[in-house]
Amino acid sequence: MFPRENKVEIDRILITDTALVTPEGSGEYTGEEKEELYYPIPSHAPQVGKHPRLLFNEEDVPTIRENLSHPEHAGAMALHKSILEKNEDGILPTPTDPTGDNYSIDGLSKFKAHAFEYVIGKDVEHGEKAIQIAKNYLNTLVMADGSDYAQTGNIIYGISMVYDWCYDLLTEED
Repeated sequence: MFPRENKVEIDRILITDTALVTPEGSGEYTGEEKEELYYPIPSHAPQVGKHPRLLFNEEDVPTIRENLSHPEHAGAMALHKSILEKNEDGILPTPTDPTGDNYSIDGLSKFKAHAFEYVIGKDVEHGEKAIQIAKNYLNTLVMADGSDYAQTGNIIYGISMVYDWCYDLLTEED
């Protein structure tokens, strides 16, 4: 079992059938800190002000573009093209349940696909669509209390792709 955060450890576990028990030492911080990290810090960092830098950089684009035509990627490319062809503007419907959310993998996939098309081919129309669909998505998104963390993470990751890959098309207002 590994902790979610560095410098956090489970040092004691108490199992009891008494609901109001407060174990001695519970919640006390000893001041001891570990010096080593559980995972090594990467040896490099993205260059400030240089885009793209999420998943790949500008030097990788020609190789990625070339690899897209390889037969083993045909299925993935067919799916990618089908996502681009969907009539999806990113505007999400109002949730039917007042305590529900309106997360949509289709809208998310659409703006990520357009952002990828832009970063690989520099077709401004795709970049502008990615930005507009992402803005529509965020402006109409309703997340319920206790929403799925994986969905929230996927949204943040998708928006990060649009930000990084379409960076040169974004305005200060965006």
